[in-house]
Amino acid sequence: MAGDYDKDIAALRDDFQKLRDDLATLAGKARDDAASRAQAGADNVRDTASQAAERAADELRAHPFAAAAAAFGVGFLLGALIERR
Repeated sequence: MAGDYDKDIAALRDDFQKLRDDLATLAGKARDDAASRAQAGADNVRDTASQAAERAADELRAHPFAAAAAAFGVGFLLGALIERR
């Protein structure tokens, strides 16, 4: 009878070890998946920002006087706001 308990306890230990191993494997896969998704998101943001900067540079080259006037206007407004304080 005591031998049956020992076998059961040994089987439980083996089952728990397998469960630990499976959980570690799943956690590793989840971590890798999250890292992959984060990298893809960062790449997407970088590409979008690069395209936006490129379009802005194209607009500045196409309309330099309008860009200069807009920059002057923004600077004037910021100066006025700072001066009021």
